[in-house]
Amino acid sequence: EDLECYKKNSSNWRCIEYNGEAVCDCGIGYTFDPITTECKAVNKCESGSTPCGNNSLCIATGPGKFNCVCFENFTGDGFICRPIDPCQKDNGGCEVTTYCRFTGPNQHACICNVGFTDYVPGQGCKLINMCTPAKCPKNSDCETYA
Repeated sequence: EDLECYKKNSSNWRCIEYNGEAVCDCGIGYTFDPITTECKAVNKCESGSTPCGNNSLCIATGPGKFNCVCFENFTGDGFICRPIDPCQKDNGGCEVTTYCRFTGPNQHACICNVGFTDYVPGQGCKLINMCTPAKCPKNSDCETYA
């Protein structure tokens, strides 16, 4: 018997047996379009909801296939993407007199440690002089330690 799907000149059709009869069906990764009566490739990235997670991009790689890639400044598998925290590595590049504070994806601020003040990028913070004004009794020396 000559099935209609055999007459379609497309590799996107397949014939399957259903209740003892051969029927036409779209191949895996394709869906039937009733307007054109053709099988069209499914683009998972164009459907109403992306299969990828927040902060990621869906890239169609073929009929019914896709990859998820995290946005710039985010890291993960494409389904779960977290902001890159520069503070997690080498104190975010901050000097030893400072600590790193995460402020956003791939962003940070260097904050003076307790006992230090006046941050200068690339130089760090100055030690607060605890001896000014003089806090020690007469005939004694005052020294500030970190």
